[in-house]
Amino acid sequence: MPSKKTNSKTKSTTNTEPGRSAGDAIADLSFENAMEDLDTMIERIESGEIGLEESLNEYERGMALFGHCRSILKQAEQRFEKLRIKDQPPSDSS
Repeated sequence: MPSKKTNSKTKSTTNTEPGRSAGDAIADLSFENAMEDLDTMIERIESGEIGLEESLNEYERGMALFGHCRSILKQAEQRFEKLRIKDQPPSDSS
């Protein structure tokens, strides 16, 4: 019987502090940590390491992480655009 692939990153960071929701925990993640969680999740699902129910739970959390990452990227893009406009020399309208 083939053995399951083992990975040093077998758990995603789904633990939350008492009184906090999983959404709060996701909102506190940096972009890099959220992407790492997504990568780990994908590896676990694709390897068959987890069952269907846990895969569905991970998928739901993955969608929340994806939304969080998109939000961070949008904020970064807006900051970049503000800096670009601020640093742009005034146009000569003569």
